[in-house]
Amino acid sequence: MLNGRSNFATVQVGEYIYAFGGFCCRGASGETHQPVLAEFTERYSITSNKWEQVEVAGAPSLAAFAWCSKHKDAGEIAVLGGSDGNVMNQDFYTIDFRNLKATKSNAPFEFGTCMGHLSYHSAS
Repeated sequence: MLNGRSNFATVQVGEYIYAFGGFCCRGASGETHQPVLAEFTERYSITSNKWEQVEVAGAPSLAAFAWCSKHKDAGEIAVLGGSDGNVMNQDFYTIDFRNLKATKSNAPFEFGTCMGHLSYHSAS
């Protein structure tokens, strides 16, 4: 990875493995640990063995969220809640790594969640 991170999601799409969200750290070895939100998505190319930074339009900066893959081989994850570094939230997003965009949904959740388990079942 270009930047070490924790509390993030990963998904494979074709030859790429995407790392979304999470906390990065500031400070060199032996210095005070200062976690900050990862502000960008990274992807690893399996064929070229290289990491690069990518922009996902509309993606929130979050960590410690509940997430799961939406559909097998679809390249999408569902993200619920998490923390923006200050507060927990109850937002629900679909992150589409094939098209590099995120969509916020109006989901009827009445609670903030962090690091929960999420299962997604399509209505069809």
